[in-house]
Amino acid sequence: MKRLRGKINPHLKTSIFGLYSFWREIGRFLTLFQDLDLHLHRAGLKTDFRVYLSLAFLSTAIIALATFVSVPLIFLFVFHSSMFSAVLFGLGSSLFAVAISVFGFYLYPVYRADKLQRELDDELAFASGYMAILASAGVSPEKFSIPFQIFLYL
Repeated sequence: MKRLRGKINPHLKTSIFGLYSFWREIGRFLTLFQDLDLHLHRAGLKTDFRVYLSLAFLSTAIIALATFVSVPLIFLFVFHSSMFSAVLFGLGSSLFAVAISVFGFYLYPVYRADKLQRELDDELAFASGYMAILASAGVSPEKFSIPFQIFLYL
């Protein structure tokens, strides 16, 4: 494991726990989320596809359980509703929380990749203008190609 001065990175610890918890179940869902692997790569996230998916399932399970427990308690003690309606509201809100969580984990890499693409498109106009100015001044292309090698990594 990756260690930082004797301490385990908390994000890595959670990811590894999620990976070991859902390792067998992940195989069934890999085909449903194949395009997510491409979005993770385009977004520049350094997390493996299986680790990200297992962390998403772990977080979704925790959110669903917390919602399923807290919403009926709120309905029972605050609104004084019946047990049956409180459990139904808990189940419904838990399913809604699962949908929102899966949607959020799926949408974040897409958003980040789009953000990186927009930043690159914004800077590319300035870079091409700068290269045109240098070329009109008579500077050879070898001299100004080094500062623009950063665009190869984006």
